[in-house]
Amino acid sequence: MVARLCCHLSLSKNVTSITFLSCNQNLQQDYLFHSIFIRSFPPSQSLLPLSHMASIIKEVEKEFLPFIRMYKDGSVERLVGSPYVPPSPNDPETGVTSKEITISQDPSISARLYLPSLNQTHLPKLPILVYFHGGGFCLESAFSFNHQWYLNSLVAQAQVVAVSVEYGLAPEHLLPIAYEDCWAAFQWVALHSINNGLNKEPWLMNHGDFNRVFIGGESAGANIVHNIAMRVRSRFPYLAF
Repeated sequence: MVARLCCHLSLSKNVTSITFLSCNQNLQQDYLFHSIFIRSFPPSQSLLPLSHMASIIKEVEKEFLPFIRMYKDGSVERLVGSPYVPPSPNDPETGVTSKEITISQDPSISARLYLPSLNQTHLPKLPILVYFHGGGFCLESAFSFNHQWYLNSLVAQAQVVAVSVEYGLAPEHLLPIAYEDCWAAFQWVALHSINNGLNKEPWLMNHGDFNRVFIGGESAGANIVHNIAMRVRSRFPYLAF
């Protein structure tokens, strides 16, 4: 008898994962796998050996449906969100160029930089936008399709150099890590305005106007903007806002 059984299958051509939320420990696993996979696959499609199936069981520890599933092995599955997309050397709709850079190795902080299409005969310095994506501090990415599309449009229309920050997400990186990552990224941008001997990002140095630095974000990103603005005001009260 199968008691309290719920499984999640991720299938393409072959099985990539199978998750049991709860099941009777006394049940014969061979029968369990056989009954599930016979119903899940068309008759013409071959099945994985039962000995291999056992190695892909992952036991769920916690769930926050419909957003996140956490497993006892420490891995996390995000159930919603737009997919990763690579940066574009020349977006066909906007002409915006983007690339990925590493801000810090430890902690691991990266970003996607955006540069609008430039008039080669006249290259004035552009405002700098440091942007923080949304997603409830636990979803989405600076490298996702939705944010790539939005930043391409924003950068083209506003004519800014944008730094879209990839910060640590919960539950792997609990708050206040997201705040600290984004504060470090903002400081990294600001340090380009002084001669401190550090390696500088060419797009910021060649095209960014450090007298016009803006921060922005949506949802959780807007909360991060508020946090950073308070930090700047408390630590540098002489700065103009």
